[in-house]
Amino acid sequence: SLSRLVKYLVVPGKLKFDVFTYQNDGGSFAKRATSRKTQSVRVPRLITMLDEFDDISDEVEALWDIPARRVDWDGDGVHNDVLDTRDGKLTVVRNCISEEPHPLENLSMSRGFDGLIETVVLSRLESVDDGGEIVLDLGNLAASLSPSMKAFRDAAEGKEPAAQHPLWMGKDDRGIRTIDLDGDGRLDVFTVVDGENTYRVQFLVRKPQ
Repeated sequence: SLSRLVKYLVVPGKLKFDVFTYQNDGGSFAKRATSRKTQSVRVPRLITMLDEFDDISDEVEALWDIPARRVDWDGDGVHNDVLDTRDGKLTVVRNCISEEPHPLENLSMSRGFDGLIETVVLSRLESVDDGGEIVLDLGNLAASLSPSMKAFRDAAEGKEPAAQHPLWMGKDDRGIRTIDLDGDGRLDVFTVVDGENTYRVQFLVRKPQ
C-alpha cells in the first residue's frame, strides 16, 4: 500500500504515479484511456523509527475519535453549530464554525490509519494538474491529517453553550448522531458507547417549544 511505501522509504524522495482516466458508459469502462497524467508525491523527511510511525498513528486515531460534529441546531438553515461532549455533558455551541467544508470533513477512518493516508493523498492528487506534485511531510503528518472533529472542537472551545445535558459515564470516544426522534422538525440526539459485548445508547429528545 502507499502508506507502507512511505513507512519503509530508505531515503527522502518522490513517488511518481501515472494516472489514467477511462470513460464509463452505462456501467462499462472503455478499453482505452481518455486521458493520462503524471503526478508525484514528494516526501522530504522520513520516519526515523517505526515506533514513531506507530505513535503518530495513535495520535491521529485519537483525534478522529473526537465526537464533535457540524449541525443546524437552531433550525436557521445554516450548519454552523457544533455538537460535542465537554466535561461529561453533551454541549451545543451555536454559530461558531464556517459553512465552508473542512478539507477532510467527508473522510473517515473506516480503513484505519494506512487507509486514511492513501485516501488523503489520492484526494489531493485529484486537484493536481499533469506534472504536478503534492508534499507529504512525515514530520508534520499528524497535523496534516487532523480531522474536522478537532477543528470543530477547537472552534467551540471557551464559548458559552446554547444547550447542554449530562451524559452517562462512558468512553471519551462515544459516538453521537442527530435525528428528529419525535417528529417536531427539530434535531434530537442519541449517543452510543461501545462497551464489552454490548452497546449503551442514550436518547435525548428536546422539550417542546
